[in-house]
Formats: sequence, C-alpha cells, structure tokens
Amino acid sequence: MKVSLKEVPAYRPGTLRFRGERICLRAFNVLTIFAKFVRHSDQLKGGIYVEHPSLHERPPAVERTMRLMRTIRMVGMALGVLAGGLSSSAWAQTRLSEAWEQDRWAFAPGRIELGAQTGGGFSLADRTREATEFAFLPRIGYVFAQQEYFLPGSFEIVAEPTFLTMFQHEAVYVGGLAALLKYNFRTGTHWTPYLIGGGGVSFASHRLPHGGTNFNFMPEGGLGLQYALSPRSLLGVEWRFQHFSNADISPPNPSLNMSLFFLGYSVLY
Repeated sequence: MKVSLKEVPAYRPGTLRFRGERICLRAFNVLTIFAKFVRHSDQLKGGIYVEHPSLHERPPAVERTMRLMRTIRMVGMALGVLAGGLSSSAWAQTRLSEAWEQDRWAFAPGRIELGAQTGGGFSLADRTREATEFAFLPRIGYVFAQQEYFLPGSFEIVAEPTFLTMFQHEAVYVGGLAALLKYNFRTGTHWTPYLIGGGGVSFASHRLPHGGTNFNFMPEGGLGLQYALSPRSLLGVEWRFQHFSNADISPPNPSLNMSLFFLGYSVLY
C-alpha cells in the first residue's frame, strides 16, 4: 500500500529559526513514514487485520509494529524538544554575544571618558619663531552618537583644560580650555584609531608668541590611536597640530604653529 506524504504534518516555513530544528523535523517525518510503511508491510504479509471489539489480543506482528511506532514517536518528540532547546539556547547565546560585543566596544554611546595625556613638541616656523612646548592635557569626553554605514564609529565631544609651558626666548606658562570633537573608528579589535579637532582660548604669563599678546585662540587638530588594556582602560598616543594667534583682535598678530606628540591614559564609565 502506498503511503501519502499528505499524512505527515507539513513543515510551515518561518515558524522555526534554526537549521537544527528543520533537520530534526525532517528526520521525524521520515521515521513516521518508515513506521507506516513497516505497518502496512506487516498487514500485507499477514493479511489485512481489522481489530474486532470482542478480541482482546493482537497478533504478534501487529503488536511489534505498534510498539515500533510508539518508540519512533517518542524519539521524534524527544528530538523536537532537544532541537527547540538547542535553538533557544543558540538564540540566547547570540543575543548575549551581541550584548557582550556592544559592551566590549569601548566607545559605545553613553560612555564617559576620563583621562589625561602629556607630551610636547616643537614649532613649525623659521628661526625667529622657534619654540618648544611641554603640555599636560586632562580630558573629559562624552560619546553621544554612533554610525554604522561609512567607516563605522562613534562621535565624542571632549572638554580639554590646557596647561602648557612654552620656551621661546623665556619660559611662558599658558592655561586654557578647548572644546573638541573626536571620532572613534570601530575596528572590532583592541585598537581604536581616531581623529580629533576643535579649538579653544588661552592666556599666557607673557606675550605669546614673542611680540604678540597674552590672550590667544587655539585652533588644533590631529589623529591618534588608543589600545584597550581592558573594557574600561585605554592607553593612547596622539599627534596634534596646534596654532596660536589672537585673530587680529589686537595688532600685531604674530602666529605660532606647533607639532606635538602625546602619550595618554583614559578610563571609561
């Protein structure tokens, strides 16, 4: 007797998510078909058997077939439960992995960066404007947005107090404050390259540059690289271009351009 596949419950696409469930369901369907085939074969060999209400015992061949079918159904149900459990576990593990990856991304939105960097450099000018600078720059930043389309990364606004010692004919001490925009490139590794730029104001103990004014504007920009020592701590290096001038608010207006290198450390909250 030919067994029709219509007797097997059809698999509805979209109700299960994982390949393991589909494999288990197909195996269960195949086993069900096989059991029905065995039952019909036994019936053909021993004649079509119809149980009469008055009969209390089944022939041995039919009894074996019924036990086989019950066993196959139990195995199929167990495979279905196991597949469901595995798929649910895999889904949960995927969600946990995604959350962990998001947490590992040091500069995810909402993070606060507290740190400092120190270093120095030299002027980019002729000998009449030669200068050397040593700097200490505390940093507080807030990551306010990210984008995933072109060069994925996050945007961070940074407030940076400025403490400088400039040597140009004499030692000049400078204090200031800068507001910067920092873009952190997401690489999926411990390394985070970034671009930074902005500007600020400064006030010096003596005229800076020599022959200029005590008050100056400080446009600046650069690039850097930070390495995650842990999910919360980072070690970084940075190169920055820094400009000093008073924007002609008080002539004369000599300018000073600096090339600076920094080593820094940050902690994220």
